Amino acid sequence: MTKPIALDITAIAEMNFTTGVQRVVRQFVAANHGDIEFIRFDFSTNVWRSVPELGEIVVREQSGVIAQARARAEKGELCFGTIDSFLIWRLSGGKVHATDATNASRTLLYNIGTGDWDPAMLKLFNVPASLLPEVKDCAAHYGTTEKRLFGAAIPILGVAGDQQAATVGQACFEPGMMKSTYGTGCFALLNTGNEQVFSQNRLLTTIAYQLNGKPTYALEGSIFIAGAAVQWLRDSLGIIEKASDTAPLARKADPTQNVYLVPAFTGLGAPWWDADARG
Repeated sequence: MTKPIALDITAIAEMNFTTGVQRVVRQFVAANHGDIEFIRFDFSTNVWRSVPELGEIVVREQSGVIAQARARAEKGELCFGTIDSFLIWRLSGGKVHATDATNASRTLLYNIGTGDWDPAMLKLFNVPASLLPEVKDCAAHYGTTEKRLFGAAIPILGVAGDQQAATVGQACFEPGMMKSTYGTGCFALLNTGNEQVFSQNRLLTTIAYQLNGKPTYALEGSIFIAGAAVQWLRDSLGIIEKASDTAPLARKADPTQNVYLVPAFTGLGAPWWDADARG
């Protein structure tokens, strides 16, 4: 068998699957499957998720030749996952194809209620199950690194998605606790414990973290551009010299003005989920 190729969504993002993903998701919405069908998979009609239609995937091989990957995927010769599974594959020398529950929940393919890759979604997106990684707890053994990389074989013992890792880092461990972190964007997660709370205001029901086989759920709201707007003021408009210049400008601002900037540079997050919006 040909050695599997560990694929990360960033490696194929340039191939523009946005239209295809939008089309499939909108078909799913139009099919009137019911709200529970959406909630259990942690997604909205927004396209910030990592599953394309694998029937259309092409892989750029080392030779530079572009080949259809469908046949190889069905033979189990390819691996597909988010960036964490790609790194684990590379660090372990191709011995481990795994991810954690928080990253799996962002793929459109993982049922956050049952804790499995969902057969209905695999069928909908035409994804062979053999492509996908084993799903583990956030704190688990993900193999060891190759000795040649760091001079010793180091165990890989923890994996978490971006905002979920921030939730753990902010010690948001009890139901009712919330973390709100500001970086490129702004993301707020409310710990809901072992209960999946279904928002009436278009927040996402997601996995905050998973330990000992038990997921802790959260409600999430996302603003895609926060700190990046400050960078835009500095680097693109040139109206500030450094990020800290924004504080005195904000204090001087007239709160009665009716002019607002909506930094929808990459669309709008919660509650609108409009990838095409611009401001």
